[in-house]
Amino acid sequence: MQHRRLLAVRHSNQVDCPIRLPAGRPSTKNTSPITAITTTATGTNSTTTVSRG
Repeated sequence: MQHRRLLAVRHSNQVDCPIRLPAGRPSTKNTSPITAITTTATGTNSTTTVSRG
């Protein structure tokens, strides 16, 4: 169960990263919570959170 959850979160993160970048550009409030979730969900995906800046 835990493994499946991690996989699901990783997939959603990778897909949300590129889609959220352009959509989150004008609204930084949206990127704030998303980036925080991505970092806690997957440490390897921490790079995606940096792209928010």
